[in-house]
Amino acid sequence: MGIGAAYLIMATLVGLDSGIKGVIWILEVDYWENLLLGGFGLTLMGYLFGRIAGVEIIQRKKNHKWVGIKYGYLTLLTGTIIGSTLGFIQEGLDNIGTQASPFEDYYFKPLFLVTIFGSIPVVLIGVWFGRTIKKVGKEEQGISNGF
Repeated sequence: MGIGAAYLIMATLVGLDSGIKGVIWILEVDYWENLLLGGFGLTLMGYLFGRIAGVEIIQRKKNHKWVGIKYGYLTLLTGTIIGSTLGFIQEGLDNIGTQASPFEDYYFKPLFLVTIFGSIPVVLIGVWFGRTIKKVGKEEQGISNGF
């Protein structure tokens, strides 16, 4: 859901300038490998953080909304770092020590923009995700307790 939300945000932003071409924006960018790796990173980190969130919500009885939001942000930020690292390795390493600012270009700016544009989806999806984990946990506990 998060990757779909990110795609729609970009399609909307690109569509403001180029109309219907915003829907196929991903076919027009030169950094599709970074996006693909970032999507993989989001999926991987979502899986890993989802397991941790499940433990916090079901076993430790933490607030499902805050846990979902916390791990949503962690997934977003680590997935962005994974995707940004490819661009940094491809182009940024050569610019270290020059007037260019590769750490700003390949890490700070993407993290800043993704956090700004991704905050509302992260909160909404995080709350939904946390509630879903809590619901599944209750169902499994009910079955194991004979209810």
